[in-house]
Amino acid sequence: MNKSTLALLGAGAGVAASAAAAAAALARRHAEKQPVADGWKSVTVLATPDDIAPGGVVGPPFDRLAEVVETRLLPAPGDRGTELHARVLPGGRAEAVVREQLGGDRADTLRRALRELKTRVETGEVLQQLPRPEGRRKHTVAGALVDGAERRAFGAGAL
Repeated sequence: MNKSTLALLGAGAGVAASAAAAAAALARRHAEKQPVADGWKSVTVLATPDDIAPGGVVGPPFDRLAEVVETRLLPAPGDRGTELHARVLPGGRAEAVVREQLGGDRADTLRRALRELKTRVETGEVLQQLPRPEGRRKHTVAGALVDGAERRAFGAGAL
């Protein structure tokens, strides 16, 4: 073999070793995190676990749902607060309680509850855009489109 072939083989081996080391580091980092299974919704709150769950009890609206909603608090990556994970426990009774307490389906209700808790903890109040503080406005086609988008966005979290 000539020198250029040996150099290419050496470079290829170096790249392969670097890729293997990076993959191993990434696998270790993911293995350290607790997995979040299907059905869980989560939000990062810029607060300590004691602010979110004083005395170990997650605040409103989760206090009304304690028997049918499971919650987990984990440190957020990069020391950026706390991750709150929540899921509705399986079973027909849980579905009925969630619908009765908060209205709507399971996924939208859980997202709404997480957003409500996040804004309450971070700002001290739940921010809402409806009813409009400026009062009634004239109904227009464009306004109807905006109203429909706002109603749908509240459950899904984005316009």
